[in-house]
Amino acid sequence: MLDSMSYSKMNVFHWHITDSQSFALEMESLPDFAWYGAYRPDMVYTRADVLDIVDYAAARGIIVIPELDAPAHVGAGWQAVDESFVVCSEKEPWEEFCLEPPCGQLNPAASGMYDVLETIHKEFLSLFRPSVLHMGGDEVHFGCWNSSEMIVQWLEERKQWYQRRVVFFFFVC
Repeated sequence: MLDSMSYSKMNVFHWHITDSQSFALEMESLPDFAWYGAYRPDMVYTRADVLDIVDYAAARGIIVIPELDAPAHVGAGWQAVDESFVVCSEKEPWEEFCLEPPCGQLNPAASGMYDVLETIHKEFLSLFRPSVLHMGGDEVHFGCWNSSEMIVQWLEERKQWYQRRVVFFFFVC
């Protein structure tokens, strides 16, 4: 694919490497994420795989922009650290909790979740050495967060009655 991109003078590879269904990136800092999050043990990107892909792309004039989807489109892998970090995981009927199944969103009220997110971002930066890091931020379904008493209370305590502020909160904390 990277060769084809270079032949067509396409110079950006946006790699959507995580999602609700799969977290197939092996990380040194959180090794169990891939164990829990990959479809199968042989369907994992190792550190060496990522470095090879990034170098191969760079040799062809292509930059790799990794995407860690958050706060929506999460689920797989997060149970490796703390199941309370994700809400609405695989909830039904999915239309009430997410924009596409399977559902799952980060819990902004969970103690320690931002520390794990920071750890993942640091590892992404060291692995991909990107000039740009795509942090998702799309498709948050407020029906999910409204279904959690913990999140509603957290919002009320911070006087963040407008939920859209929470999405911004993910990117400044």
